[in-house]
Amino acid sequence: MKISFTKMHGAGNDFVCIDNSDKNIYLTEKQIQFLCDRHFGVGADGVILMEKYYEEKNKNIADIFMNYYNADGTTAEMCGNGVRVTAHFAKQFWNIEKSEIIVETRSGIKAVSVNAKENNFTVNMGKAKFSHISDFVKKENEAVLIEGVEWNFASMGNPHAVGFFANVEEISKKIDTLGAIVENTVEYYPNRINVNFVAPINLAENIFQVSTFERGAGVTLACGTGASASFAHILKKYPKIQESKNKIVEIRVPGGTLFFTQDESLNIFMTGPSAIVFEGEIEV
Repeated sequence: MKISFTKMHGAGNDFVCIDNSDKNIYLTEKQIQFLCDRHFGVGADGVILMEKYYEEKNKNIADIFMNYYNADGTTAEMCGNGVRVTAHFAKQFWNIEKSEIIVETRSGIKAVSVNAKENNFTVNMGKAKFSHISDFVKKENEAVLIEGVEWNFASMGNPHAVGFFANVEEISKKIDTLGAIVENTVEYYPNRINVNFVAPINLAENIFQVSTFERGAGVTLACGTGASASFAHILKKYPKIQESKNKIVEIRVPGGTLFFTQDESLNIFMTGPSAIVFEGEIEV
């Protein structure tokens, strides 16, 4: 069949976005892999089917459902950059003119504030969870040692391992090999895991680098949930950030820059861009 699509990205984390408001499009694992293939398909980190709602109880709450698939065809519970892109899609193509767009995900409802002038969107990512019985077999706040690096767990609706490194150069040398090893260490992470590499750039200005080896996609230019999970552990490692006047943390990812804050209830707020690349049709 021939389908229409819109290629979009959030800080370089790119998606094939498909309007499926009437729910007549069903894609197989192989079709999703084809769409995401950067040589033979459109090329993307994932596919998002834009739908009206996921759970019946949210039918009258959500403006749009982010039906997200990884590049390997597996479903994902949550994608922070995908949520911003989904809100942008709702605004641009479904003409939802609201200052706050409600996006439903498999891990729940996310409220997205719209900054229309700059196409920046702020997402309430919710609270980080530091233990999860099905995703992390160790006790809460207990780190694991893999390949000589201490990895800490955090869930943002999907599972993340967070490790700290001395600098960006060390991350560049290790991410491909070490990312694959940690992702597939199933004795600690039974469902595999997203792997985040964190390095300080300027501690005085709260600037950090985060690069992510995503479960089912490999190294990506940005990962919103990964940056959020990393932010949660940055606050644990550097608690003075919350005591400073400037509590905003700037996280640089390979595809751009994201900004993070945390409120008194420990909700994490992520601000970043969304962009439309092009529209087209493709046979799948």
